[in-house]
Amino acid sequence: MDFEKKERTALLDALESAITTPDTLQEFVWRQLGTTLHKITGPAVLSVMIIQTVEWANASTKMEDLLQGAIEMFPDNLAVTRDLPPLLDKVRRRPQQEATQASIRQLRNIQDLPALLNNLNDLVKALQQMLPTTDPDATRVVLEAGKRAIKRMTEQEQIPSLTEEEQTGLETIVLAAGRPALLVQNGDFSQPPGPWRILEKHRATIRRAIAATGRIEMLHGPHPWIGTGFLVGPTVVAVPDYMASMFGEEDGNRWKLQSTLGVQIDFLQEYGSAAKADHAMIGIIGVDANLGVAFLEVDSRGHLPPPLTLAADKSVGPERNVYLVGYPSRDSRRPDEFMRGVLENISDVKRLCPGKILKASSQKNRQQKQSMLAHDCTSSGGMGGAPLVDLETGNAIGLHYAARYLEAGYAQQLSLLHGTRLSLDANMTFA
Repeated sequence: MDFEKKERTALLDALESAITTPDTLQEFVWRQLGTTLHKITGPAVLSVMIIQTVEWANASTKMEDLLQGAIEMFPDNLAVTRDLPPLLDKVRRRPQQEATQASIRQLRNIQDLPALLNNLNDLVKALQQMLPTTDPDATRVVLEAGKRAIKRMTEQEQIPSLTEEEQTGLETIVLAAGRPALLVQNGDFSQPPGPWRILEKHRATIRRAIAATGRIEMLHGPHPWIGTGFLVGPTVVAVPDYMASMFGEEDGNRWKLQSTLGVQIDFLQEYGSAAKADHAMIGIIGVDANLGVAFLEVDSRGHLPPPLTLAADKSVGPERNVYLVGYPSRDSRRPDEFMRGVLENISDVKRLCPGKILKASSQKNRQQKQSMLAHDCTSSGGMGGAPLVDLETGNAIGLHYAARYLEAGYAQQLSLLHGTRLSLDANMTFA
């Protein structure tokens, strides 16, 4: 949290007036921040330890816990009760402000938005395509709140402070029209909303990407499923490298799969169907730690879908239409009860999520180069390992790795694999 200089001084002064011994600071950190003092700071004078605790809380998104904890733990301290509540209120308002700004950015990209707002029935139908369990009357109420928020924003020069209902309405309009999460059934995606009718033109290539993508499961592990993966070779599945550490272990210069966990990929797991198309993983071909991708060998017995072709072109500009195929799961980062509630009712099933490239950023790591693609496709927990596919070519340009709520999703650029030993071992095709 970026406080002004005066606010930061008031925060430190209040904490120093209340926390007068290292033992008190240690108790505060344990009770209110859920960690131990030695993980935050080493031996130092108390004032420095308090500064480092504040910096740690800020970097760990624990500033709200720090402020609320100080108010609760030191209710008789005048500086705490006078100066910290306004700072706490500011911290709590920030997510709503960030959410509003993120929604505004995405609303600007929605074509024919005024016409959509004039006919909410189309948006209600679009949401019911994505979330069949939603009540249409309740959905209309939420959309009306979003419509009011947009009207207020167009009438005021500054971004207004929105109610929780209005903010939820904004995000719902974005989901319905701007960044949908379309259900996949029978290997095909549901009808896209008006702004994304361009998907119809590419339905055949999208169906191939859908078929090549599956859910990574562990039959005997602590979690029944851990994310998404997709075929990049005839019998090779790409996943984020962190998955390799969950079900594999390094054995010298090679990786070994823990066979007792029963790792497999299921290429179905569609809404409304109990059908399965699972195939066992039989080995780990390799891990590219720099790129953040692991490659698993899948049992070739039975029918396997054709693998995706990977993009060889390293130049990926912003505004390019792309999509993810994956399995969104419950996401506690979403603050609004409406959207979290409806998505929880239909989670863990295959979806198609279109969006755009925001930017590509490269960084050098020793003598190697890593490139991350930022995109605005709808994503949540469970989408790690989803292919990021270029809409025009149908080629996979990235492997979705992570997302930051209200900011962007991030994918590792797969063109950097072109010509590597791993790509040759996996028999990958580039175009």
